Amino acid sequence: MGKYFTLFAGIVLLFAGCTRDNRMYYSYNYMGFKPIYASSGTLKDLIRTTSAKPLSETGKIYVKGNLLLVNKPFSGVHVIDNTDPSKPLNKAFLEIPGNIDVAMKGNFLYADYAGKIAVIDVSDMDHPRITQSVELDTKYQQYPPQADMTNRWSSRTYFECPDPAKGVVVGWLYTNLKSPKCWKNQ
Repeated sequence: MGKYFTLFAGIVLLFAGCTRDNRMYYSYNYMGFKPIYASSGTLKDLIRTTSAKPLSETGKIYVKGNLLLVNKPFSGVHVIDNTDPSKPLNKAFLEIPGNIDVAMKGNFLYADYAGKIAVIDVSDMDHPRITQSVELDTKYQQYPPQADMTNRWSSRTYFECPDPAKGVVVGWLYTNLKSPKCWKNQ
């Protein structure tokens, strides 16, 4: 009888250590970022001039004559007429999906967008045209905008892992995520 009790107790203790990993079987909801996708084939067609948009989340600022070019990360570039500095006029918005950074030299605006670099001739700001688009050799992991990550209560920022099969990431939406698999520590 003692042998069976010892064997039974050993088996119970053995299986007591074999618990399921709760993270695999339970889902949790977190506030985080969901990628916004666009087809890589249509990105060049999406770069265009639209009507002026209100300034928010601004980035770099460039001066071209009487114009100010103000970058808005993941969206594009604001075109502001600064002929009268006391009354700047928001003239237009150059949409560049997935744009994070811009640089300017002469009449050319260099803008990254979704793993590519676009060279845009802005000599006629009413009709900018893409002169060249070059794909970058390196693939990079895109993260939600850093400015949006620093204001959260947690030291860990959750986001939905980008899926290259869905297209390229051109922006991020802050929303409720179910069991996100990607995160970044601040």
